[in-house]
Amino acid sequence: MGNCCGVPKADYMVYVRTGDLKGAGTNANVKIRLHDSEGNVTQDITLDNFFRDDFEAGSMDTFHVPELKNFGNIISKIEFWRDDSGVASDWYVNKILVENRKSNDIFVFPVYRWIRPNFHYKIVHLDTSLPQYDPHAEQREMELREKCNLYQQCVKMKDGPSQVKAIPDDEQFSFDYKWNIAKRKLKMIADSKLQLLTQGGKWEGIQHLTKVFTNAFGEPLGCKRWSNDIFFGWQRINSMNHSLIKLCTEIPKKLGVSDTMLQPFLEGWPLHQVIEAKRLFMVDLEILQDLPCKSDDFVCPVPIALFFINGDGRLVPIAIQLFQQKADDNPVFLPTDPPYTWMMAKMWYNLADASYHQSLTHLGYTHLIMEGVCVSFHRNLSQSHPLFKLLAPHFLYLIAINTLVCIIITISALLKI
Repeated sequence: MGNCCGVPKADYMVYVRTGDLKGAGTNANVKIRLHDSEGNVTQDITLDNFFRDDFEAGSMDTFHVPELKNFGNIISKIEFWRDDSGVASDWYVNKILVENRKSNDIFVFPVYRWIRPNFHYKIVHLDTSLPQYDPHAEQREMELREKCNLYQQCVKMKDGPSQVKAIPDDEQFSFDYKWNIAKRKLKMIADSKLQLLTQGGKWEGIQHLTKVFTNAFGEPLGCKRWSNDIFFGWQRINSMNHSLIKLCTEIPKKLGVSDTMLQPFLEGWPLHQVIEAKRLFMVDLEILQDLPCKSDDFVCPVPIALFFINGDGRLVPIAIQLFQQKADDNPVFLPTDPPYTWMMAKMWYNLADASYHQSLTHLGYTHLIMEGVCVSFHRNLSQSHPLFKLLAPHFLYLIAINTLVCIIITISALLKI
């Protein structure tokens, strides 16, 4: 040990980034071989720095490589392995870099794997290849078999999407991720306290709602336009649920509007001509019907809304009914209603829109359905596959977040909070 420590004029440097997952660090002995582009291979190089605990979780360790004779300038591949000595020999490696100090070139070898003992891992520069071109097909197949054991699919709820049977250790939140969240939370709390001390926490009017925004996020642009009809129409095609709006080919019988009610907002056009010109659109959030609320003190509206494309090409609201069936106690709200009445109707509509977004667009479509895709992704694509490299950042912590959210939802349902 120690043959790569204290060499002041080393031709090469090896940098090893150990992952920050739980148990990622190792006390095992680690060795590496460098392969150049001409087929030359170095002798075994022990990666060890005297008087230092190498390969701790989340650390970047630097190793000097002894002078290499008859070795090329381009590092095409590395081969490394560990034994199972030490109290904690498990090891998760993010990446290994090799620097040619003569040419100042740095060669990157992505790893992102748990390293099993006494197996020689061979990683090429940038480690990107389709399976039919992989020079280390046996290693690729072995790793996919291991991942199939780790990422098993199941259906946890009746008629629910496919999910992972048990969350693999690789999917757990890293220490850095949790620490960054904790730091951000503390900063937000401190900013909020400062805001209360300097600007006061009481609201004397709706214009004072902006006091809740701190430097952590800043005041959103919506604060200046949230109540106008043009922005409300813009939200239907540019915001969270932009695919809900549909062309209206006839007025639904359950919507309590008439031609006379709508005429003032159609710029002189008869209603049937507006429909023929395809300038009338509708959003019907019927899917929210009978959605349970956490107590009888809360109400989730189930609105229907009509939108008109005006002469300026703007989509504007012209009618909002907050519940599905027309009735005397379920009026249709119009832009000619008192300003605060019309504003409240739009706010209640947006409450329903947000409920749809959080439960279906966000949790359902973005998280739960994508978990099955994420599991299949890990079971079928090697870390070396180009598509793995493209998609992996988008799946980061998806399973961990889903697991945490499902636990919170289950506990909330049991406690009815």
